Amino acid sequence: MFAARGWINRCSGSSGSRAAARRAPFPTAASCSARPSTERWPEAARGLGGAEQLIRIERLRLWDNKPFLAEEIALPLSPFAPLMELDITELGPLLYPVYEKMCGQIVASAEEFLTINEADAATARLLNCRRGAPVVSIERHAFAHDRTPLEWRRTRGRGDQFSYRVEIH
Repeated sequence: MFAARGWINRCSGSSGSRAAARRAPFPTAASCSARPSTERWPEAARGLGGAEQLIRIERLRLWDNKPFLAEEIALPLSPFAPLMELDITELGPLLYPVYEKMCGQIVASAEEFLTINEADAATARLLNCRRGAPVVSIERHAFAHDRTPLEWRRTRGRGDQFSYRVEIH
């Protein structure tokens, strides 16, 4: 459904995604804080790039003013410290241009892992679905040109609003 509705475009042979430039799900209810890398993080995000402190960004993205995607993002504090000075609500829907402009960090590649889970109580509240409903979880690891880890991200969306298409050449 995402691709069919023009919400995302998949690049042939690529695991990364780009929100459609003409219209991307807009973030709301965002928060941003710095926390120790060992505190309440999924294993994949802990010690991201060897960082002792991580920035945690949580966003709820809307489509037509309805909850669409819930995101949690981890960034190493050192190179991304300028983000702590921003009003998180001003970031907009696409973060990679902000990373480059504000922090000089360019995301050159990413790996994504898709899984299907059941919505727990918190996810069900965020996405306005029933507890136990199917939820697509996309875990992304983003890297600089030299493969330095820059970002860990988990995006969750309702299973009844998701489709995925890949072309392999």
